[in-house]
Amino acid sequence: MRFRDNALWVQGYVDESIDHSKVGIIATKRLGGAVQRNLAKRRIRELFRQSQYLIKPGSHIVVLPRTDSLSLPFGELQKRFLKLIGKTFIKR
Repeated sequence: MRFRDNALWVQGYVDESIDHSKVGIIATKRLGGAVQRNLAKRRIRELFRQSQYLIKPGSHIVVLPRTDSLSLPFGELQKRFLKLIGKTFIKR
């Protein structure tokens, strides 16, 4: 499944034979220098950590941050992240 936003691009699948979730982050040089890439990765890791109890076990999520993700406040980025993963990866 793929989902896009101005700030994030999310892709992944659910493997129900595994009991934990994983997140992968792709921060390319197109995002900016090393400082911007590391900031984006830290923010996405924190989004995943705070949302982990909502995410289905066995979810494998790959996130590609876009340049808009650097300028958004963390709360707004969190709303967008949950909206994107909610289509497939949130427990019901």
